[in-house]
Amino acid sequence: MIQQTVTYKDIDGNEQHETLLFHFYKEEILEMLRSGYFDQFFDAMKDDDLKKKSKVIEDLVDKAYGFRYVDEKIDSNTGVKTTKTRFRHATEEELEQFHDDEARGEFVFMLHTDPGKADEFISALIPNVQKTTVI
Repeated sequence: MIQQTVTYKDIDGNEQHETLLFHFYKEEILEMLRSGYFDQFFDAMKDDDLKKKSKVIEDLVDKAYGFRYVDEKIDSNTGVKTTKTRFRHATEEELEQFHDDEARGEFVFMLHTDPGKADEFISALIPNVQKTTVI
């Protein structure tokens, strides 16, 4: 999981800090490989068309965005409670709110304007995907 803290000025000029979370489970990465998603993604990233690059970067950000939550279970035999921290992707409604959030705008802008930041984000989110072979 990637935690990205974004600093921005709100509408009143106050500095705000927000931590955004991004993650793909291995099974999701495999499904994107099988479906050809990454072929299309990397083809667009090699293209000189900024509009194509921008669209695939923002799509990847939206697909990976989500929230951390704690999953609690109680063993019915022993009564022992276990907890696991998990990640869930944002719902469509939450993505709409994310699109209206200044933190998303700041983050996406940074990916477009800071040299190497998009590559760094992509490599952290989907490590070794270009080297992976699906059997």
